[in-house]
Amino acid sequence: MLEPYRRLFSELGYRERFTDRGVRNLEIKRPFVKELMPTINISFFDAPEAMSVEVIEQGRSEDVFSLIFPITDNVLLTDIETRSDRIPNLRRDGSPTRSFVIKVANIAASTRLWVDGLGCKHVARDVGRCELQFRSPFQNHAFHFYLVEDPFLPQHFSLDAYGFMYFALVCTSPRRDRERLRELGFEVTDIERSEVHGKQLSFFFVTGPFVSPVEIIGIEA
Repeated sequence: MLEPYRRLFSELGYRERFTDRGVRNLEIKRPFVKELMPTINISFFDAPEAMSVEVIEQGRSEDVFSLIFPITDNVLLTDIETRSDRIPNLRRDGSPTRSFVIKVANIAASTRLWVDGLGCKHVARDVGRCELQFRSPFQNHAFHFYLVEDPFLPQHFSLDAYGFMYFALVCTSPRRDRERLRELGFEVTDIERSEVHGKQLSFFFVTGPFVSPVEIIGIEA
C-alpha cells in the first residue's frame, strides 16, 4: 500500500527519508482509531521549505475523511475523494505542500490549542476562520495555515481513516511539554516510547473538548 504514495510524493518533489515496516503501534492511539493494529508501516518525506509528510499504513478502514486540506501552487486541494488506488487526489504536476487548511469543530478552542498550547503566532482572524503562523525550528521557515470552523464536522471520527487526518509536532522535552499542556487544561495521553527507523522516540497526544488530536513526538536531548 505504501508504494503508490512513495511514487506520488516523489513526483511532487519530495525526498523519501525512510520507510520503516513492522513498527510497533502505539497503545495511546487506541481511543482515536477504529481498530488498533499491532504493527504499522511508515514512509517519511520532506522537501525544502515544505511541510514534511508521514504516510502510515495502519490497517484497512473503509472510511474516507480528511481534517486537513493541503494547499499547493496556491490552489486549495478540496478534492480529497480517493480513486481506485486509494490515493487522495493530489495534482501530480503540483509542488510540495507549503500551506494547509484544518477543519475544526470550534474555532476558539482550536485557536487556543495552537496558539497558547503549541506556540503558533496569530496572524489574522475573521468569522469562523483564523490564520496562524508556525516557524519550523529545522528549516528556519515560517508556515502559514488556516483554521476553518465546520459546524457539521462529525463528533467522532477515526484517525485511521483514509485521508489527511492529524498533525505531528516534534519537541525536545516531551515530559515538560506534556505537563505544561496539562496545566493549561488540555487533555494529554500518557507518554509512550517506541523505536522508529532505529531511534527511540517518545510520543503523546494532546486534545480537548472540540479539539482534534495532535501528536507530539519527543526527541530528547
